[in-house]
Amino acid sequence: MADEADVHRAEPGDQGPILGELRRFVDTQVALVAAFHRAFARGEFWFREIPQVGAMELDGRRWEYVRHGGGVGFYERVSRRAIDVHDKFDRPHMFDAWRLQLYFGSLGRTGMKMLERACGRRGISAKDALALLVPHWRDLGAVVDVSGALTLADRE
Repeated sequence: MADEADVHRAEPGDQGPILGELRRFVDTQVALVAAFHRAFARGEFWFREIPQVGAMELDGRRWEYVRHGGGVGFYERVSRRAIDVHDKFDRPHMFDAWRLQLYFGSLGRTGMKMLERACGRRGISAKDALALLVPHWRDLGAVVDVSGALTLADRE
């Protein structure tokens, strides 16, 4: 694991591909939460009344879900993408570094290569890459802090 100083010395690379994947992540997360609401929202206490584990369809793909605490983890077996909306379920356009770490990790080697290229460091962990990239994305104006979380700048 890189120490804090090493992480911040890295020179970020081309941000285009990873920012495109970040947008895909946010768009998918928003669509999953909307589909979840359409499938299950009934009355004031709907969240506690749905099955703990189940599946739903989004854009012709089957997404499995696990309800936990105040959030829901989604998993799509074919692509292996994982999206966990662990908080701020009412604001699905928001995310944090933990969600991104889970998502890019679920993309396997492809996700790690995106992170490595974007931060200009080979062999860096997802956590350390995001510790470098999130502040860089803030500086670029691609993401902003809102209510203790992140959102794409154009979704603010």
